[in-house]
Amino acid sequence: MLALTPQLRVLVATAPADFRQGMDGLARRVRQVLTDEPMREVLFVFRNRRGTALKLLVYDGQGFWLCQKCLSEHAALPKGHNPPALCPTTPAPARV
Repeated sequence: MLALTPQLRVLVATAPADFRQGMDGLARRVRQVLTDEPMREVLFVFRNRRGTALKLLVYDGQGFWLCQKCLSEHAALPKGHNPPALCPTTPAPARV
């Protein structure tokens, strides 16, 4: 089971990824392009070129999870300028 904890960091790749790539290809992209280690507690989010799908890559200590979400026409990601290759999110403040 994939556990999404409040401590889990989420890194969103803003440049589109080749969605023909599977777990190994996306993990290689994390190592080469982002110079990061994919085998730690980080959720990596990738989008396709058309902005109609997302892929999530996360390592849970035993292996990689690769999830894909196809978006409907109404929910397609906006097309915009070319921001940096990676956009880290900040965790929400803890509620007491």
